[in-house]
Amino acid sequence: MTKAFTVFKDKLLEIQTQTELLEKCLNQTDNKEVEKAAILEESNIKESLKQRKHHLDVRLKELDIIQAKLKEGSLVLNKIKIKLEDKQNFDFNQDMILHWINFSFIVKEIAENNLHPIKLHDNYKKGWKEFIDIHISLYNLIVKLDYEETQSEDKDIKYVIKEAFKHALKALIDMGLRISLLSNEEVENLNLGDIDSKESKNMLVFLSSVKQWDSVYKKLVES
Repeated sequence: MTKAFTVFKDKLLEIQTQTELLEKCLNQTDNKEVEKAAILEESNIKESLKQRKHHLDVRLKELDIIQAKLKEGSLVLNKIKIKLEDKQNFDFNQDMILHWINFSFIVKEIAENNLHPIKLHDNYKKGWKEFIDIHISLYNLIVKLDYEETQSEDKDIKYVIKEAFKHALKALIDMGLRISLLSNEEVENLNLGDIDSKESKNMLVFLSSVKQWDSVYKKLVES
């Protein structure tokens, strides 16, 4: 703590010295002092540019991650779509549930990597808002299906699907608030209820496996 304070104190003294030097240059025309001020200003400009470049590099790295995850999510979503379109052999088998869990956590990663506020490019901002809105609508549909009368094994599957998607939705809501796409009032008006998932990804994968084998075991007993 003492060392930290000493460093902070030295920094303050350095800032004070620079301020006094600049003030002195404004009040006199000493060439040496003016030259010192010019060097100091150039140094500050270089430091500012260095910091901006660092922030830009960080943001570009984030965007690379987001782009890769969006592509990955699209591929997984396409696998789910193919399964849904295959009506003859449609079944919420373990592969289907694992695809869904994977997709939910990819969306979570996308949201968590989008850290910086979006100040420009309205179309880009609009695109993220639509991305959030679609997932909110999908979650409401999942909740609606969850309340419908179904067999016990289907309820188990719905539980895994709902808990997995909560991870994605919670991260998206947090992202929306962080980059000012949503206000606290808007989130409250959504009436989403508790979107904090009680299950980890590993547990959801485990549960999907258990439910699958429970169903197989039950069929064997009944045969």
